[in-house]
Amino acid sequence: MDSALPPSTTILIVGAGPTGLATALSLHQRGCQDIVIVDAALRGENSSRAMTLHAATLEALEEIGLADKLVKLGIKGQEMKMRSHTSTLLSTKFSALKRHTKYPFLLLVPQNIVERILLDELERRGHRVLRPHKVIGLKALSEGHIIVSFEGGESMRAKHVVGSDGARSIVRRLAGIGFADLDGREFDERAQQMVVADVVFSSSDHSKAPTQGMEATLVNGGFFLVMPFPASWTSDIAEVSPDERVYRITFMVPPTKGAPPHDPPVEYLQPFVDRFGPKYLSSDPLVNPKPVRIAKKVWASRFRAQSAVADSFYARLSSQNDAESQGGTVFLVGDAAHIHSPAGGMGMNLGIRDAIGLGRAMSEHLDAPRETDKVLEDYAASRREKAITTIQFTKRILGVATILRVGSSVDWRYWAIRMVAKIPLFNSMVAWRLSGLGNR
Repeated sequence: MDSALPPSTTILIVGAGPTGLATALSLHQRGCQDIVIVDAALRGENSSRAMTLHAATLEALEEIGLADKLVKLGIKGQEMKMRSHTSTLLSTKFSALKRHTKYPFLLLVPQNIVERILLDELERRGHRVLRPHKVIGLKALSEGHIIVSFEGGESMRAKHVVGSDGARSIVRRLAGIGFADLDGREFDERAQQMVVADVVFSSSDHSKAPTQGMEATLVNGGFFLVMPFPASWTSDIAEVSPDERVYRITFMVPPTKGAPPHDPPVEYLQPFVDRFGPKYLSSDPLVNPKPVRIAKKVWASRFRAQSAVADSFYARLSSQNDAESQGGTVFLVGDAAHIHSPAGGMGMNLGIRDAIGLGRAMSEHLDAPRETDKVLEDYAASRREKAITTIQFTKRILGVATILRVGSSVDWRYWAIRMVAKIPLFNSMVAWRLSGLGNR
């Protein structure tokens, strides 16, 4: 396939994950046809990675005509449970959102399905991702353009460069935009090391595992998260038979256990399921009368829970030789602009909402009688505030998980959570915050 770069474009999008693809679709939806999207990788990722789409994100995806298609491919998660080893402490029902949205649920759908749907739609509209093209340089031109240099020696001219190239964004670095934690502090060290894995359990004895939502077990100062995969994903996995169900598990790794391996095997995962997971998933017959083991690992990875936000999501580059000359603009979206802990499943959601809103703002900017930076500046400032709010929220969630030790009903925190959980307004508030509807 020919992947040659054109000599110029109005908008260059760097990075073809969900955020970059959503940016391109939103721009196209609003009449911006002169778009080029590039990615440094030869092909897109096939692993599941992010797993949730919230109500506010589905409303944004509705703007580009893809919400219903994704809903059909996912699981409409009806609740999120918080539990101890043995009992439910809090059950948040997303039906509380019915008065506010047509999507009163948490959609469980893996990131690679989201990417596939976005990419198929982009190609249907006549655009494609040009691969592999790695950006290595940005140089401002006085006439409001940027010369973008690539590793293979190619270059192209663009008026606007959108950095959707992840947490290690080369676009952000080349634009000279800082990226740091808001308060300069790290998470509690117990929360830093984490493992995520997609697994099949041994038998039907794990029938207590959630099928219509997610469940978080808080115990021993850590948490263990489990949620089901939709059939639309497992049907494409050769290693999984039709009668097997795949679950996503996520857990903290205490620093006393050392660093987790790069690709954690079943032998590494099982002790953490037994220690941090609910008793009904334990493989220990002394704990669980019907022991359950991990029968198969489909995919696993390690990561560190971190948070950071870019100093600005928008910059107009200036020539190195003439600070007064105005070059083109750089805009950051998704992980290039902000990262945070996976608590609440906010990452892909916030990035997609960044992207679809940028399509609106960029269209208004380009259609203005006299092109000024105000629309983009205002949108960048607004999105940065949304990111900060999300980072603070996920820190609070993770903070609760790391301080609670609710393994026993004699613990006062156990009863405190159970009492608060009985308040309907509290449950509605949790559903509202998780949905993103108040932080679109």
